Amino acid sequence: MGRFALYPTWCPMRLTLVVTMFPSVSETFIFRKAVGLAARGHEVHLITHILGDWKPFQSELPLPPTLSIIVLPQWKPYNVRASFITTRQIVLLFLRLGCYPVSAWKLWLLCYRKARPKSALRQFVKYLPFLGLQPDIIHFEFLGVAANYPLMGEWLNVPIALSCRGADLHLLEQRHRLIIEKYTACLRQANAVHCVSDEMALEVTRLSGRTEGIWVNRPAVAVEQISMRPMEVNGVPPKIIAVGRLVWKKGFDYLLAALLKIKQQQIDFIAEIVGGGPLYEGLKATVSSLGLSECVILSGPLPPVQVVQRLQQSDIFVLSSHEEGISNAFLEAMAVGLPVITFDVGGMREAILDGREGYIVPARDVARLAERIADLLKDNEQRKQMGMAARQRVETEFALQRQVETFEQMYFILTQ
Repeated sequence: MGRFALYPTWCPMRLTLVVTMFPSVSETFIFRKAVGLAARGHEVHLITHILGDWKPFQSELPLPPTLSIIVLPQWKPYNVRASFITTRQIVLLFLRLGCYPVSAWKLWLLCYRKARPKSALRQFVKYLPFLGLQPDIIHFEFLGVAANYPLMGEWLNVPIALSCRGADLHLLEQRHRLIIEKYTACLRQANAVHCVSDEMALEVTRLSGRTEGIWVNRPAVAVEQISMRPMEVNGVPPKIIAVGRLVWKKGFDYLLAALLKIKQQQIDFIAEIVGGGPLYEGLKATVSSLGLSECVILSGPLPPVQVVQRLQQSDIFVLSSHEEGISNAFLEAMAVGLPVITFDVGGMREAILDGREGYIVPARDVARLAERIADLLKDNEQRKQMGMAARQRVETEFALQRQVETFEQMYFILTQ
């Protein structure tokens, strides 16, 4: 969307960002966004349902003083065994009720009027941790999270923004009818919908009928903090790398099938798959059964700093996903100067030009994927040229400052 030069940076805003888990190695883009906004002087309250592991983020500390983290109590009324609320959290909730009785009473009336009679109390308790917040904007970073708090904007009388980043939208039509209705209603009611690609913005319009208030703000990486990989050939077989959660939608089975074809052509390579997830054991068994154990490594999950280091030690990045918004790992690979190959899914076509920074392959076309990987394995000069073009594209179109400024523009307009 370009930069918004008229934004009054001297007027900081109070921003509330709501996520499922923070911090998370699979969602470093949330971390970058929150830190970036706080570093620019905005008061950022990041509200999370689950507090993640801080060990992978030690190098990012300390956080800006204007960023605070609030962990929601995991309390499910009428289900004692599923409750994780502590005595301290109960006391804090009652203290908030005493400190903000008018807001609490307004919330109760709203829940009683809008929710089913038997669920009014459950809804009331779910919103209680938000008592006392006085944000200028509430931004739900995922559509699924926003759908769980449909009364938030009306209760606090603030604009609501939500983000559509990938599977929550692309796979919506495969879900239960009631979930589809709930999510599409949320898309219509939000004051602004942030999409990570033009393709996803079109999906929002197709599914909800909405045409106004849709903002395309593509993902970004801290490119100034990422150094390029060395371009010289080190004498070992070229290394292929893939990064992502080991889940169905990442399509690692297609990548392994392509690597098998390349091995059968007697082309030397080493491949590393970085990431953890429920399919780890299954992929490990597949690697063994295909006879790829000598050339394919499953590294498991790694901290963000180590992921960048592994990218810098590689020669080709491959994304074999069934579904994506725009992959942040893909952009980090471009930032270190890797040529990239991706299936033509979601908004990935918006990240590169086919034949310039890498290749775009028809989705799930194993033969074509193997062909393109083999082309780059055999041509070191082409890898260098595409890698340098990839770095240049990230610097000009996917820098973190550009992303933060676009969010600022969206928030500023919403508060007018």
